[in-house]
Amino acid sequence: MISMSSILLSSTAIAFFSIPAQSELCYAHSAHNHRRLSECMHSWKSFKTRSRPACLQATDDEALSRLKSWMTVCGAELSALDVGVSHEGLRGVMATEATDPNLKVALRVPVALALSDDPEEFRETPFGQAVPASEWLRIPVDMRLSLRLLAEKAKGAESCWKDFISLLPAEYTSARHLSDACLRQAGSPFVTEQAGLCKAYLTDMHIELSRLGSQYGAPVPSLEELGWALDAVHTRSFTVDAGEERGVRRYLIPFVDMLNHDENCGCGFAYDEDNECFEVRRFGGEPLNAGDQIFLDYGAKSSEEMLVMYGFVPSTVGEADAITLGGAYTTEDLAAAPGDEDFRREKVELLNLFRYSAPRTFQIAPGNVDPAIVCALRLALLTPAELESECAGSWYRAVVHAPVSDDNEQRVAQALRRRLQDALEADKSSIEEDEALLLAEGSDLDDAMRCAVQLRLNRKRLLAELIRIVKSFSGRPRGSNLLDALGEYMPRVRML
Repeated sequence: MISMSSILLSSTAIAFFSIPAQSELCYAHSAHNHRRLSECMHSWKSFKTRSRPACLQATDDEALSRLKSWMTVCGAELSALDVGVSHEGLRGVMATEATDPNLKVALRVPVALALSDDPEEFRETPFGQAVPASEWLRIPVDMRLSLRLLAEKAKGAESCWKDFISLLPAEYTSARHLSDACLRQAGSPFVTEQAGLCKAYLTDMHIELSRLGSQYGAPVPSLEELGWALDAVHTRSFTVDAGEERGVRRYLIPFVDMLNHDENCGCGFAYDEDNECFEVRRFGGEPLNAGDQIFLDYGAKSSEEMLVMYGFVPSTVGEADAITLGGAYTTEDLAAAPGDEDFRREKVELLNLFRYSAPRTFQIAPGNVDPAIVCALRLALLTPAELESECAGSWYRAVVHAPVSDDNEQRVAQALRRRLQDALEADKSSIEEDEALLLAEGSDLDDAMRCAVQLRLNRKRLLAELIRIVKSFSGRPRGSNLLDALGEYMPRVRML
């Protein structure tokens, strides 16, 4: 479940990339790059003669040892690292000895050791040899890398990435694998939508590859094989700008792909163009001791996005987590405010003008709230008396980012708290029950269901914190702004 890059699928149709014919030239490796790859292949062949016979069934430890040895021979810097299980029981990349706190690079891997979607390398695969480049250049990048991975897997012991591939998980907890029961438990419309889109994408791409295979006599993997490779690419690959010569590429990078996520780890991923290598760089923090795990920050992503993109859910609420509200106000909010039909009609017209109603969605989190939620509630709960006395008869005065009145602001806080409380109580299980379920020994929850329970638990924890903040607003001095109580407010935008 290790990666730095994947793509959230939109609800629109997924189209092939269209690449101009002349642009194929810019993807070619230079003679120097080919030489680097050839040197690594030669190192693999030399190393393979010193390894155990391919007919023996290797354990993960043996495969990892051979992988590290080959990578080190080819210039990777992994000497003080290994893969193991941390004190918390988490499998990942560990420090084997205490490190200098001033160490800036924790891990370095030459670019030639990574599997990429490079067209010149894809051209050498069975699919790339049989199908014209004008056809396969239109195949999405993630699918090309998936086919490249399967081509290397088919080589068996003859592939220099044999041990890397053997260490990849046999199955993943990605969005398309979530059952209907898991999706119901997760209770996330976003995850449900993405799960459906991921399934459709895989099916559509397999149909297209089968068409090309039938037309040009190219070997086509089964739907199951293609799904496994696509899961590996989506959850473990990195999209990297590798300089002018290589351009933007998608890479499966041995060893680096085993780094687990921690948003506070103080490590970042980078590409060193001068030395043609990938690096995991440290930005200060505590020195590493033997047995400490090295993490990587996967970026500011919500628990939902982590599940869709990487197949896991963090055990705590992250900075990118937010509650999504369908509409900034409810019909109950409108009904709660006094006023005749004409007054209510004018209010609704203005609310619609500002697009405060569903199906538009708004997000709220501690320290990051869409101000439209509070502004819409101020207007929805406005009384005729407040319109005259506080707004001088101007409806637009009610939708600025300042409170209309102390009483109105308290009603806004109460309405928002009630809505958040209703959302929290909509779940049949409590926070304590979900926590106990995840901690129970001998639990029969599989990985997918654990992700679903953790996702809904994170959402409930976030709701509980928001309720606490809004509830505390009642004790604020007169003239207080609910937006200030909720923290620094900026609309959160999700790109699809």
